[in-house]
Amino acid sequence: MSSSETTFLHFDECFAYQKKLVQDLHARLIDFTKLRGTSLYCSSEAFTTIQRALNKQTTGGLTLLGSGNYHYTTLALLLKIQHPFTLILFDHHTDLNAGRLSDMLSCGSWVHHAISTLQNLKKTIIIGPDPLSARNIPPFIRRQAVILSENQLPDSATLLSLIPTTNVYISIDKDVLSSHYAQTNWDQGQMQLGTLCDLIRLILSGHFCSGMDICGEWPAQPHQHLNVETRRAMEINAYSNRRLAEVYRENKNTPDIVRPGVLH
Repeated sequence: MSSSETTFLHFDECFAYQKKLVQDLHARLIDFTKLRGTSLYCSSEAFTTIQRALNKQTTGGLTLLGSGNYHYTTLALLLKIQHPFTLILFDHHTDLNAGRLSDMLSCGSWVHHAISTLQNLKKTIIIGPDPLSARNIPPFIRRQAVILSENQLPDSATLLSLIPTTNVYISIDKDVLSSHYAQTNWDQGQMQLGTLCDLIRLILSGHFCSGMDICGEWPAQPHQHLNVETRRAMEINAYSNRRLAEVYRENKNTPDIVRPGVLH
């Protein structure tokens, strides 16, 4: 994968023990460590800075965002897409909340913002959370999202039939995975890494990929990666990141079929 295809966002020290992965993917790294107003909630000034930096990278690449605290960065990547697309989100949480601090963007509200503002976003499919967690979501937002529990996944044909567009964007929060495959700072699901990889392959078998991102790293401060427990968490996450990056590299933009009747 070339540097134009893979980008690591450096908000904290979570990639400190993943340097070999960064090298193997020939990735570029964008340093946001000195940017204030970014953890959990993102100020409008910080989001503008992030958006400007991401606009310089090639659309359709793979972006590793860091911990789930920065999942809102996906919105900046979605803003770059200039054609109809479906957002496929793998996450133990819906991220559909309106936000507690007025309209301020957060890691728990970015999907709400995306549905509310992006004309090219035709549907959102969220795989992993408990559907009951969306019972308090505003109806106009809830109608635009399909929520699939990890315990009640549809068959392949049904899942593909839910996607109305030729193009998809895939966003992965590794908190959807069991703790055997990811160590995050949020409560986690029980999905197996092999299941997640198979689902990505299935989705990309009939759709063009407008981009993919991964978050869910173990957040770390300077020198914390020297801690044995933290290093182990980083090793687990690096393994899953590598597997997911390989699936992306092997399957992106190579659909076996383009189904008739989809939006263009």
